[in-house]
Amino acid sequence: MNQGFQKKSFPGAELGSELIPHLIVIFNALGYTDLSLRLTALQERLFEGRFFLAVLGQFKRGKSSLINALLGEELLPTSVVPLTAVPTFIRTGTGRKAKIIFKGDKPAQEFLGTDSDSMREYLAKYVSEELNPSNRLGVEQVEIEHPAQILKSGLVLIDTPGIGSTFEHNTEATLNFLPQCDAGLFVVSADPPITNVEVDFLKEVYSKVNCLFFVFNKIDYLNQKDREKSLTFFREVLQEKAGDQGAPIIFPVSSLLSLRAKLDGSVSELEKTGLKQLEDYLVKFLAQEKETALLEAIRKKVYSLSQEALMRLNLTIKSLKMPAEQLEQKRALLEEKLKSVQEQKQVQKDLIEGDRKRVLENLEELVQELRNRAIPKLQMVINQTRAEKGIFDEKFLQTKLEQIIPTLFEHEYGVLFRSLEERVKKVLNKHQQRGEQLIEEVRKIAIEIFEIPFSSWETLESFELEKNPHWVTHQWNCSFGVPPLDWIELLLPRRIRDSKIQRKIEEQIDDLVCRNAENIRWSSLQIIQDSFRKFSEFLDQRFAEIISSISEALNFAYLKRREQAEAVAEQIRIFEKSEKQLSRVIEKL
Repeated sequence: MNQGFQKKSFPGAELGSELIPHLIVIFNALGYTDLSLRLTALQERLFEGRFFLAVLGQFKRGKSSLINALLGEELLPTSVVPLTAVPTFIRTGTGRKAKIIFKGDKPAQEFLGTDSDSMREYLAKYVSEELNPSNRLGVEQVEIEHPAQILKSGLVLIDTPGIGSTFEHNTEATLNFLPQCDAGLFVVSADPPITNVEVDFLKEVYSKVNCLFFVFNKIDYLNQKDREKSLTFFREVLQEKAGDQGAPIIFPVSSLLSLRAKLDGSVSELEKTGLKQLEDYLVKFLAQEKETALLEAIRKKVYSLSQEALMRLNLTIKSLKMPAEQLEQKRALLEEKLKSVQEQKQVQKDLIEGDRKRVLENLEELVQELRNRAIPKLQMVINQTRAEKGIFDEKFLQTKLEQIIPTLFEHEYGVLFRSLEERVKKVLNKHQQRGEQLIEEVRKIAIEIFEIPFSSWETLESFELEKNPHWVTHQWNCSFGVPPLDWIELLLPRRIRDSKIQRKIEEQIDDLVCRNAENIRWSSLQIIQDSFRKFSEFLDQRFAEIISSISEALNFAYLKRREQAEAVAEQIRIFEKSEKQLSRVIEKL
């Protein structure tokens, strides 16, 4: 018997194409359909494993040009004016396909491009400021499939909105999105050197992604001496101002010359552009590193499911060999001992519900703190506006608020959500550990009562709140209007009249903050409720499965004992053969 899980190293192809299919055949033959379905899901996850890379940078640094160079054709629109703040996800596909996802209930639109030109023209309608000013079409994100070789390893390129543009709130949206990605690629260039806006953004980025590296673009603009000076200056800024604690990974690249070399099919020219080194890093290091981690995680889960099946099988074999009277006694003893575990399970359920309520209470506290921070900030904007204009100019103030509110509340949403996410993960991790203990207790009870071989293994698969990065777009309320004074109030002295206007303004600000804070509260509430609901269902399902599998194994043996001795012996022989097959597969894991 295998005495425990030990780390091994072998290709993912062997696990996905040989071992898992073999186990699925064994499980189906034994009637373990629940385990077979979970194995199939793991196999799909292994084959679909992706590496999400967010491409970041300020407007005009060449983000889209760099992505075009990686794809080997001019697919994404590039422009001398900022493109609309719409994120674009690019993953592998057999052809060129675009999917435009809109805000709200508007159905998505799809387009099959015959070549890069038709695709670029189509995309420009939705992502260019010229054809879709201020994103009046309400595009939330764009998804592209492309046959580029670099994407076939599972790499997904995400072209994020440029930072420091007129749409400042998208900088906050990008920061909120980054923790979902595997790595970030920050694009800079020498014209001009890195700006304060980029430095401030980088300070935030470092805490949001596990891996960040840089492309120093447009090196064809510089001679060798100036290029080295610029790179040295950039490294110094990263370490002294942006807070980079190690040696930053920087790839000098010319996107323009790289794309030209690819289109010309010139391998020698491509080597000179720096793109080949970047591509090797993306595929050979980053993507493979994640694949290795994913492979190890899935192998552990396959091992756990195999041990689960082996326990069921050994339990059935032992029960079939046992005298009927002894089997009945052990079944009764098992049921009695499981009552205690069921009671502990109910206690855990109550504790989970208590923690859910406490997290929701914490949400209310955080939202109130948000309101308390936001009201004075908006009040200060109004006071500054009145001081600048000398009068209360409602139209001018409305314009100011439309600029400030999305940035303010997008930032506040990110702060609040990260705080809650950390707490929810901590709480659910605690309950997952307790759930594992209870399931392990059920297993040990059966193993001890029926005296079958025992091997310890991880009980539960990790519960994951989110698997695929997705962009969240919020609609912030910016409308502001102060009710006019009535005719009696207009007759009051100016000091009193101004005081009444100020009070009305404060009421409007309070209402504006409350509406946006409620937007954040409601969105966060749904996420919390959904997370706890899914976790409870996940835990209940796994607990029910282990109880059911033991009961089914015993019931099968109990019913089989009524048949002729020859039939029982034949069934034992079949099961023992399956046990040997299963043990051999486990030894390979």
